[in-house]
Amino acid sequence: MTRWYFGWNIVAASALLTLLSSGMRLSIGPFFLPIAQDLGFSRSLLASEAFGWRATLVGFAATLTLVAIPAALFIMRDQAPEGTDLRPTNATAAAAPAAPAPVLSLRDALRTAPFWMIFGGLFACGYSMNLLGTHGVPMLMDHGFDAHSSSMGIGLIGFVAIFGTLVLGRWSARLPRCNILAAIYGVRGLGFFALMIVGTHWELYVTASIGGLVWAGSIALSSAILADLYGVRLVGVLYGFAYVDHQLGGMLSAWLGGWGYERFGTHWVAFGASGALLLAAAVVALQLPTRRPVAVPA
Repeated sequence: MTRWYFGWNIVAASALLTLLSSGMRLSIGPFFLPIAQDLGFSRSLLASEAFGWRATLVGFAATLTLVAIPAALFIMRDQAPEGTDLRPTNATAAAAPAAPAPVLSLRDALRTAPFWMIFGGLFACGYSMNLLGTHGVPMLMDHGFDAHSSSMGIGLIGFVAIFGTLVLGRWSARLPRCNILAAIYGVRGLGFFALMIVGTHWELYVTASIGGLVWAGSIALSSAILADLYGVRLVGVLYGFAYVDHQLGGMLSAWLGGWGYERFGTHWVAFGASGALLLAAAVVALQLPTRRPVAVPA
């Protein structure tokens, strides 16, 4: 995507990245509706009842392998057309005389505040996504919902996110991306607090539907904002560093969800922390600059 589209039109590229993330929602939504991720609830779920949780997970892994590996090999061998960086948007800009923009090195970029602001936001994103996937169903069951309703509620988030991602992709090409990212984090953070207090099925499903509208898009928007601020040359490596933080957040939430429940007998420790982290990330996202940062003098 970086090679093909960021040089052509960064605005369009951010929308395309957001739209592509709906593919991940296609796997989360329909698959998660009948199958809870937590293996302890397999007896009440359709696929696990029919084939057993081991066969279900092996089948899911085989499907991912058959789809993902050929796609990755195809993309890695693909080459962007010559002159991609001079497609309409950039060609017009190149034709107009302008002062050369200062070139940031990787070291300079890592010393600027905007990178670490995005870095922290992706930590909150990874923390929340993995927490819900790992402990969402057990938390809802602990609050009185049966296994099927709990998995339906979590699965509904992924299903609605398919359509929410399409809307966010369109908006990212028209509205300030920092504002959209802040809205995603903010609504998602409030959604975590709401999930902790829902008491009826309709409250669960309404909360899940609203949360699904903003469940996706933060990763693609973060990548696009990095491209806006640091240019195409650095976006790959900077996004790679930031995504490691996303995964570290996911690792921490999986552990904290279990430890917090065993230690304090409540899911509020992990889920409350997720809501607070996301609200903080929303505030930070609003402070992101719209212009490329200047290198910090050595």
